[in-house]
Amino acid sequence: MTMLVSGCMVGPNYTRPPVAQPLQFKSGATATSGPPVQADWWRLYGDADLDQLIATAQASNQTLQQAVARVDQARALALVAGSFLYPTITADPHYSRTTYSENRRGTLNGNRAQRRVTLNDFLIPIDLSYELDVWGRVRRSFESARAQAAATAADLGVVRLVIETDVALFYYSLRSLDAQVQILSDTVVASVPGGARKPDRGVASGGAARDDVGAATRGAAGARRPGACAGNRVWPSRAVVRRRAEPLA
Repeated sequence: MTMLVSGCMVGPNYTRPPVAQPLQFKSGATATSGPPVQADWWRLYGDADLDQLIATAQASNQTLQQAVARVDQARALALVAGSFLYPTITADPHYSRTTYSENRRGTLNGNRAQRRVTLNDFLIPIDLSYELDVWGRVRRSFESARAQAAATAADLGVVRLVIETDVALFYYSLRSLDAQVQILSDTVVASVPGGARKPDRGVASGGAARDDVGAATRGAAGARRPGACAGNRVWPSRAVVRRRAEPLA
């Protein structure tokens, strides 16, 4: 039996340092706090495509998987640190059987033995060790490991929230571009058949100049040219947007 006495001095209990806070904030605190935001906040939009994209990101994103692994590692280390608060018992049972031939020579006189000998050896060593945590070294190590595990879990929540918000932000940005493309397409379609005839009627009645007719005609023709929309940039269709949004996971 081994008894160990720890001689490592530790400090006092941790206390959060005081932080100076302003007397009031610009937004102003309300009397009652609002309801907490639910974990699956993106479902408030009621968009099945967004739900599928975020589910894919949660299942396939490697950064999120690394954060989950770090949480598991920190919790395992906390369990290891807590195990030192209890005694450690180890046992290594051992059995051996040895048979000596009757033809052997004696070690003392060198004469031949008269009979065969079989020896059975049983060995069951038990080792009990316990560290008396007189100065609290083990307890402080356990507290540190638990705090590290809690901080790692908080980091995981931050990583998960960042991934979810990025997917939602990129998704609705692409949807906004889809809407702009649709509006521009509808404008081109509406202006092509009658965009030049209306100024022609205005010219015939004397209410519009011929320069306006030429500008409207050139604008409609330019809008029909490939790559003329949105600064010579061709925006993808919604189906392409969805396929490009999936690799965000």
